[in-house]
Amino acid sequence: MNKGININKGININKRINAFFSVEAALVMPITIFIITLAVGLFVFQYDRCLLEQDMAAQTLRGAAAEAKTAEELTEKIHLQTTGLYRNKYVAWDIVMFEMKWRKGIIEAAGRGEFHFPFMGWNFWNRQNIWSTDAVYKAHRISPISFIRNCNKVKVQIETCK
Repeated sequence: MNKGININKGININKRINAFFSVEAALVMPITIFIITLAVGLFVFQYDRCLLEQDMAAQTLRGAAAEAKTAEELTEKIHLQTTGLYRNKYVAWDIVMFEMKWRKGIIEAAGRGEFHFPFMGWNFWNRQNIWSTDAVYKAHRISPISFIRNCNKVKVQIETCK
């Protein structure tokens, strides 16, 4: 019999197995929690960005389809639309700018949202502690007579292609 030195002498096998759980608790769990928190934050940011895009597109279409006889009446309707927009639906953003303009038959809706990054010094993409995005939509406002003329032109072009 070989009487060599027993390395495991005096060491309990259960203590060695429990050491792996300590390493997991110290390294793996904080990294996992950080990744899940980052993913949820990015999903909320993306949700609010999509919501801002949707609001700007809807306001542009409403402004282009508004019926008014004079420019002053149209400006008043657009202003009422702007003030009537529900802004508390954004989860993490502050809406810092929302405006609609009407100039030479073009309706333009522009909005800006800002997300204040929660941890100081961790924002590597921007020197400030703010992530922001803009959304701008434009639509041409045409009169019903121009719309009918354009439809007739399309109709004639379709008939000539047949």
